[in-house]
Amino acid sequence: RLGVPRLHIITGEAPTIFAQALKDSASPDALFLGGGVSIPGMIEACWSVLKPGGRLVANAVTEKSAALLTAFADKHHGSLTRIAVSHALPGTNQSDWQDRLPVTQLFVEKPQ
Repeated sequence: RLGVPRLHIITGEAPTIFAQALKDSASPDALFLGGGVSIPGMIEACWSVLKPGGRLVANAVTEKSAALLTAFADKHHGSLTRIAVSHALPGTNQSDWQDRLPVTQLFVEKPQ
């Protein structure tokens, strides 16, 4: 299990999964949001269930979602990273590149 003996992965759709997940186990040490940041109340719901000292990582592709992550990072002293990827186009001797949309990633730790 990834070398983490106490790892417990809960899959489902946030924020509705939180009620059931919290019945079955303690507040999470870490949450990863791969998308859905722009759903009203999503990032705040994740933050509210995260235990003190826990880590939240969230990704955004759209400018709207990136702006939400930026505001959240400013409010909670998080850090942002922008990741950009390009793929070589077939049939061009790998000399032409197609840019993909950059991903903005938030990392923030909840105070103890």
